[in-house]
Amino acid sequence: MLSFQSASELSAHLEAEILAGRLAPGDRLDPVRSAAVALDLAPNTVASAYRTLSERGLVIGRGRRGTFVADRRPMVAPEPLIPEHAIDLASGNPDPELLPDLGAVISRIDVPRTLYGEAPVLAEFERAVRRHLVDPPGEMVVVSGALDGIERVLAVHLRPGDRVGIENPGWPAMADLIRAMLLRPVPISIDDQGPMPEALRSSVDTLDALVLTSRVQNPTGACVTASRAEQLSEILDEHPQLLVVEDDHAGPISGTDLFSVGPGRERWALAASMSKAIGPDLRIAALFGDPATMNGVRGRQSVGPGWVSHLLQRIAGRVLAEQQVAFDRATETYGERRLAFVSELERAGIEARAPSGLNVWVPVLDVAAAVAACLDSGYAVRSGDTFVLDDSRAVRVTTSRLSPTQALEVSQVLAQSHSGRRHTRSG
Repeated sequence: MLSFQSASELSAHLEAEILAGRLAPGDRLDPVRSAAVALDLAPNTVASAYRTLSERGLVIGRGRRGTFVADRRPMVAPEPLIPEHAIDLASGNPDPELLPDLGAVISRIDVPRTLYGEAPVLAEFERAVRRHLVDPPGEMVVVSGALDGIERVLAVHLRPGDRVGIENPGWPAMADLIRAMLLRPVPISIDDQGPMPEALRSSVDTLDALVLTSRVQNPTGACVTASRAEQLSEILDEHPQLLVVEDDHAGPISGTDLFSVGPGRERWALAASMSKAIGPDLRIAALFGDPATMNGVRGRQSVGPGWVSHLLQRIAGRVLAEQQVAFDRATETYGERRLAFVSELERAGIEARAPSGLNVWVPVLDVAAAVAACLDSGYAVRSGDTFVLDDSRAVRVTTSRLSPTQALEVSQVLAQSHSGRRHTRSG
């Protein structure tokens, strides 16, 4: 018969049962008084254990119905539905015409036979990353994209119920990941320079980790400036144990310098992805961080996939070393398209946020009406609801392939949706 002396022992046992799947989502825990009698514990002790599990996101109290094991399946924000007739301004994809020709690169690569036991990080890839992408002082691990790296870092340090500060508005996949790991997202308001100091200061005492986007933030395009990085560092320095994770997903096409706040901290990581510049299908990123964090990531990776394909590392390294002209052209083109749309919005009376990147965050009075009006005119834009942890009142427009004519038309549709007038597409 099981025997427990304290609420912490009981909660630890139940947590282990839940994580092992022996208590499944939807299972009802014994009522407090019944469990107290069965385990020879005080009712307050059982109630305290249940409360701990609830705070960690493992169980849900449903009043008189009882306490149930929480559904731990990831709740993923749905991708926008793009009708066949609509022009896609919702998916956030780069322009395929501005991506490097990987076929040409692959044709010039000699592929040695890589066997088990070889170094997981290819030396030539690390040299290319540090020379042409980012070169922070920490150790480097290769992961399968930025989100893969961030998940592995969080798993090293955090437990279910821990609180993670994330940008608001921010990338929906990040909030999905936090919830899927049974962590609790805490919204941190941002402006064009990244997380706002006053917002971070008001929440930092309650956080176990902070995840922020260094530059080309999705959906707003915000970039952490040198002065903002200094302000954030002053706040974070008061909390040396706080894990800080930075997402630098645009890399070669950012068009702005990187001002990082993580390097030098006790616990930090930076994920440098190449998906927007080289192609989303490559699924590769460089992950940097402090030795303990990187050792934890390497250890977990070693009992899973083992390493990221050396072939992918060779391709990505070669592209980074050879395609700077293509990256510069892409950066310039994306900037021209984004700023052209912002200018059209301003002429239409709408002030939008877009310091960098492939997207524009457009304020609207009615999100559903704005999305519907654009769709009626043949354009799919993305509702801002999935990007926020509160009320959005904005839509995200991807400008990576937006022509001047389309920029004019979409800006007019969004402006007219404010007044409730219906826009009729010309042509």
